[in-house]
Amino acid sequence: MCAQHASDWKKFGVSTWIKFQVNSDPDESIFQPLIPWQHSIRHPFYGKIQNSAHDYMLVIGWETEKIYDTFRLSTDYQKLMANLTTDTAPDIQVIVFGNKMFGIRLTPDTELLTVYWPISTTPETQDAIWKLKKLVHTSASGIINQHHYKKHPCFGWIEGNQTWNGQPVLASVWLHGWKNDESEQKFKSTQGRSVWKGSELTHPLAVDVFQHDLRSLGALGWESTHMPLQLIKLIDEDAI
Repeated sequence: MCAQHASDWKKFGVSTWIKFQVNSDPDESIFQPLIPWQHSIRHPFYGKIQNSAHDYMLVIGWETEKIYDTFRLSTDYQKLMANLTTDTAPDIQVIVFGNKMFGIRLTPDTELLTVYWPISTTPETQDAIWKLKKLVHTSASGIINQHHYKKHPCFGWIEGNQTWNGQPVLASVWLHGWKNDESEQKFKSTQGRSVWKGSELTHPLAVDVFQHDLRSLGALGWESTHMPLQLIKLIDEDAI
């Protein structure tokens, strides 16, 4: 199932988020099957998922959906999956972002916020979800030139139905590239947002307003995944 706008965004490429397990820091040689495709991919990153003993994430942006589909049918794909398989097979999610340059937000403190929605969520509500005010600084904060993030968050949809508490759901994501953990925590604990309550102007935390907006649109729940991502250097040793 393609969520609202996702079918149009796919024309500008898709991204794959591959969770895999290893017992120690992986050698980048396991990513060598990507080398023949390096001119067709953007933002190849990987990193260890925080608060997890053995889980890592491999992030790849593909120039077009067709190129990714071709890759999936190739022996290079089979080799990559074999390299990423231990006792547990890799888990692959395709995320379609509204901005093909999503990768410029990937930092040593990358946060992927996944929000789950009823499968019956209407196109109108999906459109409203996309247009939700993101977690960004505002002029009211007085620190507009002291951003705690690399770029504004990037919105996307996970392709296909997902599962939340045993039920099929839709899932959207907001990709945050915080400058560091301290900046993230400071933003979330101090950044306010001006909100009118009747005739009174209040200043609750931006994160509280954002979560309230999610619930108002019918969000079933959400989870945050943090990853200190680093760029993969795809070097063809045979060409050196």
